Amino acid sequence: MDPEALDPDGGLPISAYAKLEFEQFSFFIQTLTLLLGRKAKPGDNVDVHLGASKSISRNHAKIHYHFHASAWEIEVLGKNGAFVNERYVGAGETFPLHNEDKLQIAETPFTFLLPEGAAPPIDPSALAHGDFDPLMAMPVIASFQRPQASYATLIYNAITSHPNKKMTLAQIYNWICIHHPYYRYVMNGWQNSIRHNLSLNKAFMKVTRTENEPGKGAFWAV
Repeated sequence: MDPEALDPDGGLPISAYAKLEFEQFSFFIQTLTLLLGRKAKPGDNVDVHLGASKSISRNHAKIHYHFHASAWEIEVLGKNGAFVNERYVGAGETFPLHNEDKLQIAETPFTFLLPEGAAPPIDPSALAHGDFDPLMAMPVIASFQRPQASYATLIYNAITSHPNKKMTLAQIYNWICIHHPYYRYVMNGWQNSIRHNLSLNKAFMKVTRTENEPGKGAFWAV
C-alpha cells in the first residue's frame, strides 16, 4: 500500500480519481487499476491489504477504470467472491461501480466514492484516431483539501451563520461538511477535535434548551 494514498492528518491537497473508505483508514485511488487482496509475505504485490483472513485471496479483486464505458468496475478474482450493495459477485465476474456503493470482501466492508460531477462524453472518433487522452476526461477529486481554517474558526463560522446564533453539535458537524467537503470523506477523528474545542475553548458556551425548544441536546453559542 502506498502511504501517500492514505488519508493524511496534515493539510496537503490530495488528487485522486476515486476513494475507498474503510472503517479504520481511507485509500485514495491515484492509478487506473489497483489490486485488493491479502498480503501473505512482504513481496506480495497487493495495493490494498484487506486483512489476514484466509477467506481473502492474495489477489482477490481488481478495481479498474473502463475507458469505453467511462466507468469504474470491480473484477472479482478470489474464489469467495465479493458483495456490492449486498449483491454477490462471484469469481470471474465484473461489476460496475457507482458513487457510494457499499462493498464487502470477507469480513472487510468499505465504500467506493467518486468525485462530484461526471466525466465529459468521449468522442469515439477521437478514440479511434488516438487523439483522445482518457485521463483528461476523468474527473479528479479536488475537494480533499483540508481547509486552512482552524477548528475554532470553523465552529465560529458555523454558529454565527445561524439566525439564532446557536447550534447543536450535530448542526455544527453538518454545517462543516456542507461548506467544506473535505470533512465528508475523511475519518471521524475531526469530530472529536470539534467536541474538544467546544469544551475547552472559552469562546464557546453551552446553552440549555428552553421548554419551548423541541429536540434533544444543548446548543452551543459564541
